[in-house]
Amino acid sequence: MYTIKNIEAETTFPVRHCILRSGKPLSSCYFEGDKNEDTLHFGLFEKGKLLGVASFFTQKNIFFQQEKQLQLRGMAILDQYQNIGLGKILLQSCESYLQENKVELIWFNARESAIGFYRSLGYNLEGALFDIPDVGLHVIMHKSI
Repeated sequence: MYTIKNIEAETTFPVRHCILRSGKPLSSCYFEGDKNEDTLHFGLFEKGKLLGVASFFTQKNIFFQQEKQLQLRGMAILDQYQNIGLGKILLQSCESYLQENKVELIWFNARESAIGFYRSLGYNLEGALFDIPDVGLHVIMHKSI
């Protein structure tokens, strides 16, 4: 049985580090805004073990008109738990929570390798691929909720 709950920014770092910042210092897992009062961090747990994380930042994107939009950052599932539906469980749970709290739009910079996953959950592409130095190719994706 999986549980999803709000967590502190620092709790996300071990998962962010091994999945998103492998080979880089742990300090690279800190994102500007992690400590903001309105930033939300979620963890997916099984029997007390953290398997996945997702963070949502109050950040407007000029491409979108919605007043209440959040940027998803740092979504990651530990390698050995990928491709079994945990990312879907985590993201859909977060979407439900955010929808209840009147968020209108989620947007993010998706890694090229994750586009198919997000499209399968109803997210749309915006614009062309672009490079984030030392990270790789990304594209903006979004979904009204």
